[in-house]
Amino acid sequence: MKHIGKIIAALMTLLLILSACSPPADPASPTEAPADATHVTATDAPEEYPTVSPSERPSAAATEEQSGSPTAGPQETPSESTEGQSTGAPTPTKAPDATPTPEPEPTNTPDPGLSIPTSSAELFEFELLSNGTYSIKQKVGKTLPEELVLPIRYNGKKVTEVASEGFKGRNEIKKVTILDDYVSLGDSAFYGCENLETVIIADSVFDTGNKTFYGCKKLSSVDLPGKISYIGLQAFYGCTSLEVIELPSGLTGIWYGAFEGSGIEAITLPDGVNLIEGHAFSGCAGLKEVNFGKSSVKFTSYPFPDSEITKVTLDNIGQFCILDMTAGNFPQSAEYYIGGRPASEITAVDVPEGIEVLSCSLGVFTSLKELSLPASLTYIIDTSLRGCSGSLESITVAEGNAEYMSSGNCLIAKGNGLVILGCKNSVIPSVAAAINCFAFDGCTGLTIIEIPDSVTAIYDYAFYNCTELETAVIPDGTEVAENAFYGCTKLQG
Repeated sequence: MKHIGKIIAALMTLLLILSACSPPADPASPTEAPADATHVTATDAPEEYPTVSPSERPSAAATEEQSGSPTAGPQETPSESTEGQSTGAPTPTKAPDATPTPEPEPTNTPDPGLSIPTSSAELFEFELLSNGTYSIKQKVGKTLPEELVLPIRYNGKKVTEVASEGFKGRNEIKKVTILDDYVSLGDSAFYGCENLETVIIADSVFDTGNKTFYGCKKLSSVDLPGKISYIGLQAFYGCTSLEVIELPSGLTGIWYGAFEGSGIEAITLPDGVNLIEGHAFSGCAGLKEVNFGKSSVKFTSYPFPDSEITKVTLDNIGQFCILDMTAGNFPQSAEYYIGGRPASEITAVDVPEGIEVLSCSLGVFTSLKELSLPASLTYIIDTSLRGCSGSLESITVAEGNAEYMSSGNCLIAKGNGLVILGCKNSVIPSVAAAINCFAFDGCTGLTIIEIPDSVTAIYDYAFYNCTELETAVIPDGTEVAENAFYGCTKLQG
């Protein structure tokens, strides 16, 4: 019996040793998922946007490389400890549970950081460009979502351009978001998208093309990035709901018809704008205010024809002097603010050196007393001086001017001796040969004028509405037009 007990004890010890040394469960064996777990497949993704395949997501090796620490591999699972087992048996260390990271569920917006496989690109067509990036456009026959977010990756490469006419006439679109990495919008990219209301453009875009939003009559909100240097030809033509727009800080030019027929009510030009082309704001019936800031803008043709602008704000006299106020560009009846002051309160105007053509209307300075013109001035538009004689007291022209001179408080053309402008203190000199139309227009301070023998002609309306003029001494040989003194109600004889 004593030997049998020893045998039994030895057998039990052997069984415990074998149990401790038995192989762990197969790590490759599948583990049953919890009952509430959700299994996401590529087919679960909504059809509105292309699905991102699992093969294109960052691999575990890539994650390990980025994090700098190894990914936990399969660990052995020890058997449960048995009470009373031999202390001589090895005790395996229990590994921490490795919890797999669930893949994110697909959403209605494509992840802009991931590629779009060709097989899933159901809404768009892509064209490989010479610079190795893609352009994007609509795929014919596919309905686009109302809120369209354009992807920025395709086949592992950037998408940087919206193709010309890329989404032309897509009336189902109400909002477009163009993300970073895009640099340009092709001509007519969203032409005629009549229900488009909102456009958000990333700061990376610097070229918005011509006729980009032509005829988008419901468009009311556009975020333009600061890198854009020009607004293209007819870019916002007929956007009647577009009442407010903030122009890009880097803007230098506004091309022909850019906002023609739009609903713009007020515009502030960035300081760098130096050119506005013809009809840029033609037909903008609601446009009432234009702020030129510190820009030194020039016009080609008539950017504001037949406008109803009521307020114009400028930083300095120089800006005002180069404004083309002909053909109804800027009505004289509008309020003009220069350097923070109403033009009606400014009493002295010194046209800056460097200005060659005077095309503004000095008649807005209704309290003007002193006018100084530079040596650089070579041409004066006829209407520029209309109505400025009313309170004017002195006229001077800088020495060295090749075209004009001042004498006796008169502005005279050197070539033909024509008196172009006079004032209440004018004494017409003997170098004068003729007095031009409207030279003394509205000069209400003038009470007496003596015409020298050198003057051979006084043209129509030369002394128009000089209501206080009582005496005019005219040589017998001077030809006087029928309406030369029209409106001079106190003139005798």
